[in-house]
Amino acid sequence: AVKTLHLINPGIHMKILSEIYAFCESQGESTFQLCSQLFMVLSRADREASYIQIVSIASSTVTVIKPSLDQFLGEKKNAGSLETILTKYLCFVPLFLSTTIFRILSIANICVL
Repeated sequence: AVKTLHLINPGIHMKILSEIYAFCESQGESTFQLCSQLFMVLSRADREASYIQIVSIASSTVTVIKPSLDQFLGEKKNAGSLETILTKYLCFVPLFLSTTIFRILSIANICVL
């Protein structure tokens, strides 16, 4: 709802509220969704991940990483051309991806054991 309101009523305060909402969503909802999907896949050795589960794991991973990356880059994230912005993001994606994978897989493995 907050992101829809940001589209209807653009402004600096709505942008800040939208970024806070996205960060809370990534840390609250998507992290637990990613944990539960990995738990379902890892809980039994004979179980294989379905296509929907793979897509859900990938989208949850992106949803967890992007707001953290936005917060890390701060005001510098939108400075420069599109190529410069993409370079900034792609430079830090491996760092955030590896820490997220380590954190989530550790939690999922602890739950499975």
